[in-house]
Amino acid sequence: AGQRRDRRRPDRHGAGDAELATTLLHLSDVVRRLGEYGRATGMAEEALARRRAALGERHVSVADALDQLRSLAIYRGDLVASEEY
Repeated sequence: AGQRRDRRRPDRHGAGDAELATTLLHLSDVVRRLGEYGRATGMAEEALARRRAALGERHVSVADALDQLRSLAIYRGDLVASEEY
């Protein structure tokens, strides 16, 4: 009998992880619009880490996550942190 993979659990650091990262980034934007910048930042940081692991440092989706983090830093009034992204 062959092994069956649970479709509800994506492969770690695979395409499923990149999809989860996209969902996290979208949720981060929703939470930002609610004014919860700290919570949104945490989601965006997790999305960035997952995208880096799944897609590599130079992928355009990684740049999108970095841009989200930069924007969140600006919303928090942390201009120094915004320049680090």
